[in-house]
Amino acid sequence: MRVRVAAVPLLCLVLLSIAQPFVALAETSAPAPLPPAAQEALDKGIIAAKVPDYPLAIRYFEDARKLAPEAPVIYLNLGIAESKMAGRELRAIAWFGAYLAASPDAPNAAAVKEQIAVLDVRNQSNISRLIKSVQEAAGQIPGNMVSNLADVAALWAKAGDIVAAMKVADLCGEEKDRAFREIAPVQVASGDIAGAQKTADIIQSTTYKGRVQLIIAKAQVEARDVAGAKATLQSALATADRSPDYSYDVMGDIAEAQAAIGDIAGAQKTADHIRRPFFKRIAQSAIAKAQVRASDIAGAQKTLTSAQMTAALVETGHYQNIALFEIAQAQAAIGDIASAQKSAGPIKSAYYKESAEYKIAEAQIKSGDIAGALKSMALVEKFDISPLQRAIAEAKTKTGIAAAPDLAPPAASDPQPTIRPVTTASDWLKSLDDGPLNAEPLLDLAGYLKSLPSSDDPQKVFDGLRATATKIVDAQIVVHQMLKRQAVR
Repeated sequence: MRVRVAAVPLLCLVLLSIAQPFVALAETSAPAPLPPAAQEALDKGIIAAKVPDYPLAIRYFEDARKLAPEAPVIYLNLGIAESKMAGRELRAIAWFGAYLAASPDAPNAAAVKEQIAVLDVRNQSNISRLIKSVQEAAGQIPGNMVSNLADVAALWAKAGDIVAAMKVADLCGEEKDRAFREIAPVQVASGDIAGAQKTADIIQSTTYKGRVQLIIAKAQVEARDVAGAKATLQSALATADRSPDYSYDVMGDIAEAQAAIGDIAGAQKTADHIRRPFFKRIAQSAIAKAQVRASDIAGAQKTLTSAQMTAALVETGHYQNIALFEIAQAQAAIGDIASAQKSAGPIKSAYYKESAEYKIAEAQIKSGDIAGALKSMALVEKFDISPLQRAIAEAKTKTGIAAAPDLAPPAASDPQPTIRPVTTASDWLKSLDDGPLNAEPLLDLAGYLKSLPSSDDPQKVFDGLRATATKIVDAQIVVHQMLKRQAVR
């Protein structure tokens, strides 16, 4: 006798709601006037919201947005309306985010930010209830429970509940390492490097451990913790050494990270141990770029020569074209035109060959070799060379041009942090209209869960719930990232 499994016990997924007056976030000063038709639609939306009929209000507000797509007051009202609908918390946050991005100095900005915090808590509560249901569904599949629980641990981690994730990981048996591999990057992203390192330490699989250690090291590089990154990379190398078959690509990544923090000697030593030419050449190119940043042009030339020899060993066809182009580009950037031309010569792909000649011409113009640049430009037929022509015209008006590599040389021991773009109103709107916030579960979570088909197969029930939770968690990650960028404006 087969037991029919319900899609999800809805009682455990009751969505929270708030009883807030619709006008609570209204602007305390008059916004810019809207076109009459847009104002009429906005007014009708506000009336519909007071009925209350929030779906109808949203329709009117969207009509107003079509007529006045850049009016912040419309974003504000859409946020208020969607905040009243259970399961739409993330969308409401996004509308409020768009409003604040478009009018950061709005007099009600503090109230809007407070409402974003309330909605974030509501959404997190809903996600927790949903993941608990996913976990319960996993427990009903004895034959595949361990693997499913590893997926649940990953969901908890991505949702930001590391404690719950670790508890579930402990139930995963032989799948523990897979769960820990998912947890550690979340710890890194949240800034908990120490926690991620502890998680990496308990991973037994060298494959998973090495990947996690590399993620940690890259985060340390970005945080300008050079000493910490060096120590972590040494641990990653030790891990790779215990897994020879796995070490090819990970050691290439390690060499790149070592070069990024200015450990050129360490990077070269790592590259020397890479067996596959494809990964070795990539590592050597990264080392050469680091040498350019350190103003070691002679060293970069030597490394690029080695990279050229490595590429010639095995890489053929498309990959060799890419390799030779990258090498030629790097050689041109450091002013080694002869070597760059030598690298570009064997390229068979017209696209990559012309790309290389374009880069060579750029370098020749910088060095003042206008005649050489014109010869290189003659080999470029499919690209727009007008920027090069303008550069030549400007060069002719100067008395001389100093050779300058493409990369400025910051201190090798002091890598620069990544500059992250701020979030704009259009970013929020794109996520709402065409992005992850437009997924069906985020429009009506309770209705979507109710619509999931019941099944005789518990695995199908689990898969449906997991897919739903994943969409919402992924959308939450996007929202949190955008809020974080917006906060640093």
